[in-house]
Amino acid sequence: MKKLILASTSFRRQELLKWTGLVFEIIAPNFEEAQLSRSSFPSTATFVEALSFGKAFSVVDHFPDAVIISGDTLVDCDGEAIGKPKDLDDARNILRKLSDRTHLIFSGVTVTDSSSGKTLTQSIESAVTFKKLSEVQIEKYIQTGESLGKAGAYGLQSGARPFLDHLEGSWTNVIGFPLVKVVEMLSEFEIQVPVNIHAVIEKYLGVKE
Repeated sequence: MKKLILASTSFRRQELLKWTGLVFEIIAPNFEEAQLSRSSFPSTATFVEALSFGKAFSVVDHFPDAVIISGDTLVDCDGEAIGKPKDLDDARNILRKLSDRTHLIFSGVTVTDSSSGKTLTQSIESAVTFKKLSEVQIEKYIQTGESLGKAGAYGLQSGARPFLDHLEGSWTNVIGFPLVKVVEMLSEFEIQVPVNIHAVIEKYLGVKE
């Protein structure tokens, strides 16, 4: 099997990909997300696909015979794409915006074989509805520091789980890497995971996917 490279500095994506049982190397993509503008794309879905594509291809030249995978996740609230908060004040405002309403989570995933050039880029969507959050809840949460570095300023796998009223779609997508989709895409490159990914997700998250 070819070497598998994860082009991502995201701790969550690294941890989630470990759930597959696959052996992979991690490299930071040499790609500035700011060079792409959401307004240049017809939808948040196509925007995250472009971001994941850019990350994957920023490292292709370093690995001439490998399968490279990358991803990007954004929150969409009423058409506004929300990424990682700049600071705690930004995180506070984002959570206020998401309180007592439904928002969408979009993840783009790109897999490419650097030797053959074969490339797949896809996206997946989940819908998350938050309960009405009090200022005390928001303040207590952001002071943990967990909001920083997370699209939408929250981590559903940990401290923000009590915020959840309803989730429709993929849980791992909301966390940052849609594992079922990832496994499907890797199979197109003859990479088979050694575990039952549905069972693994249920084991770690306590939900079926």
